[in-house]
Formats: sequence, structure tokens, C-alpha cells
Amino acid sequence: MDELKKRLTRELTQNIQVKVKHTDIWNLPIHSIKVEFETVRQTKMDVLMKMLLIAFREADFHDVGELSDVLLVEPIFIENLVQKMLHAGLVEQTDDRFKLTEKGINQLDTEIFVDQFEGMSENLLYSPCHKKLLVGSLGEKEDQPFNDYRFYDDFSNWEIDTIDRREIREHLQNVIPESETPNVQTVISEIHSIAPLAAEVAPCIEFHLYQQEEDLFYARVWNTLLNEWDEILETQINERERQNWREIYSR
Repeated sequence: MDELKKRLTRELTQNIQVKVKHTDIWNLPIHSIKVEFETVRQTKMDVLMKMLLIAFREADFHDVGELSDVLLVEPIFIENLVQKMLHAGLVEQTDDRFKLTEKGINQLDTEIFVDQFEGMSENLLYSPCHKKLLVGSLGEKEDQPFNDYRFYDDFSNWEIDTIDRREIREHLQNVIPESETPNVQTVISEIHSIAPLAAEVAPCIEFHLYQQEEDLFYARVWNTLLNEWDEILETQINERERQNWREIYSR
């Protein structure tokens, strides 16, 4: 952490007009949450699948042989695809005939085949101070304990149910593996549960700076979770404290 602080100090003071008046290191509380969700595979329908679904919608067929004769396709290809559609719930077989289901009608309208539901779970990181999920990596815990962010109590009364599920869905979509098969997309179909896990911390390095040319005091904060300057935390500190720094650092 000391080496990082030295590197950041050098970066900030490359401009000879900027002077570091104060530095501090503190922990930003981060809440780890576990999300249970379900994915599906979406595939653009091929011509044969669309032909079969249209055939089931427009007429009564009792077996694969009838379909083969009408569509002029080998029975083995039709049999495999019909079994796939029966398994996915696009068609059902009642009274010895195939019938297109409501699900089949909807997917035929969109020409997107939805298959292979899979339950998954993922741990995400939420920062009440940012009021959003953060993408980054928590480093090893520091041997030296730091105080928590002094304004954390202003944001600590959050509830896990207040997290926007659309935001969670977007984050999950970014972390699930992409399909290696062309024209196949894995998407989030449903979020089943969101549960809190153990609280974590992300050390942050705070700098109070004075820009001589503009006669301006301001804060910069390096967030080790994001591995970048954190404008949200900087704004919080500037709005709450900056007006007092001229008096404090002029003594």
C-alpha cells in the first residue's frame, strides 16, 4: 500500500502547481451478495424448425412419417427435431396428433428457439456509498487495520431488496460465459433470489490537494477495488469537507 501511495503521489504532483496537503488510507465497506438465477440458450430458428412449427399450426399430423412425406425431408431429421421441440415444450402430442403449444406459437412469432434452462449462482459486490454494484477484485487483506470510510453511516441503512434487479441482470449478463457456437446466445431468464454474504472492505487512498494557480483545494480518492480514481467518493468528500480546508491547511 505504501508503494501505491508513493506512485500516486508522484502522478498527482507531476504538475508543479499541485501540492499534497494530506493523505489518508481507509476502508470502504463492500457487501458481497449471492444471486441465484437461471439462464437459457437462444438460437435463431433454422428453416426446418420453422417449417415443422408452421405445419403443426396449420394441419393435423399424427406421426413423423406424414410430416416426412409432406415436407420431403428424411424421417430421421424430423424425428430428432420433433423430440427436441417436445422436450422444450413447443409442441405436445395429444389424441395421437401433434399440437403447437402457446410457447411454440410465441417462439415461432419471434423465430427464436429458447432451450436448455440452467440454474446458476454468482457473487456480486455492492457498495452502499455508490448505491450500485461494482466490478473489480478485492485484494488481500492488509495487515494494518484501517478505519472505515467516515461517511459510510450516511449510506449504511440500505436494504438488499432496494438493489435494482435490472442492474443485477446487466452485471450477470456480463459475467456468464459466451457461447462458442455461432448464432447461439446465453441470456438471463430469471433471477430467483438475492442473499447477503459476509461484508468485505476495499482500502482507499485519499489525497487532499491544493492547486496554486487556481487557488483551489480538492480531494482525490484511489479505489483499490476499481483500481482507478473514484469520482463518486471524491464528490462526497468535497461536498462535505472542502470548504474547511483553506482554514485548516493555512495554519
